[in-house]
Amino acid sequence: MERRNEILQYIKSRPGITFRELARELGIGIGDLQYHLYRLEKEKKVFSRKLGKRRYIFPAGFE
Repeated sequence: MERRNEILQYIKSRPGITFRELARELGIGIGDLQYHLYRLEKEKKVFSRKLGKRRYIFPAGFE
């Protein structure tokens, strides 16, 4: 849960960060990050948009 909060706070400070950038900058494995982002999206705390081959992640309520 603590890791998930760290991810959420990082996304809030860098809205629009790509999945790979987030994994690299936080030093989290791809599988772990996928799991935590899945949970955060289910809880409606973040959302993502795919443009081309990249997925961008935003905090809930971002416009």
